[in-house]
Amino acid sequence: MTTSHASHPDRLLPADPGTRDIARRLLAHVEDLPIISPHGHLEASMFVKDEAFPDPTSLLISPDHYLTRMMHSAGVDLADLRVGGHEGKSAREAWRIFMSHWDLYAGTATGYWVEQEFEHVFGINAERLNVGTPEHADAIFDELTDILAKPDFRPRALAEQFNLEVLATTDDPLDDLADHKALADDPTFSPRVLPTFRPDAYTKMYNAGWAEKTTKLIDTAGDGKAGWEGYLQAMRNRRQYFINHGATSADHGLHDTDTTPLSHEDAQKILDKGLAGTATLAEMRAFEANTTYRFAEMSQEDGLVMTIHPGVYRNHSASAQKKFGADIGADIPFQMEFTNGLRPLLSDFGENKDLISDSSFNRWLRTVSLRSTQDADMAAASNLAANSKMAHQNTRDILDAVSDGGVMLGRNGALVLGPVVGTLHIKFIAPLNKRVERVMYKTGLSEAAAAEQYALEDRLREEMAHALYQWNPGRDENYDLVINTGSMTYERIVDLVVETYARKYPLHVRIIPNGKDQ
Repeated sequence: MTTSHASHPDRLLPADPGTRDIARRLLAHVEDLPIISPHGHLEASMFVKDEAFPDPTSLLISPDHYLTRMMHSAGVDLADLRVGGHEGKSAREAWRIFMSHWDLYAGTATGYWVEQEFEHVFGINAERLNVGTPEHADAIFDELTDILAKPDFRPRALAEQFNLEVLATTDDPLDDLADHKALADDPTFSPRVLPTFRPDAYTKMYNAGWAEKTTKLIDTAGDGKAGWEGYLQAMRNRRQYFINHGATSADHGLHDTDTTPLSHEDAQKILDKGLAGTATLAEMRAFEANTTYRFAEMSQEDGLVMTIHPGVYRNHSASAQKKFGADIGADIPFQMEFTNGLRPLLSDFGENKDLISDSSFNRWLRTVSLRSTQDADMAAASNLAANSKMAHQNTRDILDAVSDGGVMLGRNGALVLGPVVGTLHIKFIAPLNKRVERVMYKTGLSEAAAAEQYALEDRLREEMAHALYQWNPGRDENYDLVINTGSMTYERIVDLVVETYARKYPLHVRIIPNGKDQ
């Protein structure tokens, strides 16, 4: 029996007992659901060939730049880890080097997921990683080699064991997607492997090979058009090709968030200079910013979700890139500015109802929404902070959000804004079937599953309100007005709201003869 923390059921849950109990129930609700992976870097060909994985080093060490760069920072030569195809050391020798440096990963996310692989995929006690002698390293290497040779550890078998439902790959716009088609046409393979349009190689003039790749793109997919017009046409055509093969998103690894558009003439001039090798760095950045804007424009037309990854100086080490190739762990993040950079894109496309912006910060950033804010989402945004700190932050953000007026959606507003003059606290009760239908529409779940999800979310919101503020938002007496939206018309609801506000703040509302309020 293992005592490793990698097997503890609460290993990633909050320390606070009350919050941890909620997290346990959330985890129990989702941990056995199918895997839907919207972004990744696996190759579709892996499932087509379905070959046994190679030795442990080639699978787990050499291609994982999170592992190799940590060892490289401690003086290990990347060539000794067989990075970039170098074979100066054998796979076994490289494995010994890895295990002798295991202490470097203490307390890191990288170390955590290696431990998870050992415990939950290979069935090996992660504590054995702590013994870094050559003999012990060899024993684990041999054990893993035997495991990888088993049919149960081939790609398709693992996909079934992991309950993989959807996997999105990352693909070059000129990829023929033959492997994706082969998988889609294979009745024996149930997971959906979807391509993702990743045009970085054709937008970054400063990368090696850009001119050759861009020329090929225009010649291959530009419908006979040349220059900037051919470039745009080629991108539209290849996006549609990806959509026809199941793609739902486009992924963009941007240098920064600049989305300033260029005129057709200016774009053509910079394109010509880039192909001739005479563009300045400023022009290269301007070209990339313009393509980001144009891709947003295309997403409005073809519906591909636009994902951006800005703020990383990729392949920072020129010497390492020259010796080992790209993407070997020499990426360094830098400070980013979003407000001005994204303004051109959002100004032109941000009001499109189909453009949805979301990120790990969105639960908090909804406080600056033009229309409303979800205080319950804000309260649940981070279960790592102490409840009192969360409540304080939530309260401050709610008060800031309504300082100039507005509508606040959520369960804690009636308490937080209770003493604020000019507020009206309304509890809307929609018929249960309507609430379930709304969940079905937003999630695509069946009626039974939607009802279950609604009940769970409803209960968790109440529990979070109690944990943060020790109050019950479900009690009618906490509100100025309680309305069952299924029992009256919208016109009557509006009248009730106006009448209630007028009674509560008689000096704020003036009823004029034509029946309208001011």
